[in-house]
Amino acid sequence: MSTHSHEQVAEAWISVQENWWAYQHLQSLIENSPEEAWDMILAILERIESPELLEDLGAGPLEDLMRDHGPEFIDRVESLARENQRFRAAVSVVDGHLSIDSQVLERLRRAAARGPV
Repeated sequence: MSTHSHEQVAEAWISVQENWWAYQHLQSLIENSPEEAWDMILAILERIESPELLEDLGAGPLEDLMRDHGPEFIDRVESLARENQRFRAAVSVVDGHLSIDSQVLERLRRAAARGPV
């Protein structure tokens, strides 16, 4: 049984649909302008308040960026993960075992496991 009312689900669904353009825009940036996508991911990170959304960021756009452009961004990801616990939490849910370069994936796993230097 759902813990949410029909009204809550309906409102949330409508909100997602009305803002789907943002998801599509970020996916386009990941594909066509990865530097701008990185900046957008950092902007989203600054605004996230819940652990669930950090997980969504990691399992979504961050994972997609690392899948498509991992070698170009892994140094920055490692550096930020050392400094920022919230970013490290997002990195910790990146899966990508079937799609991310194995060396990049290993570095992601180490970055997620490390604490501050």
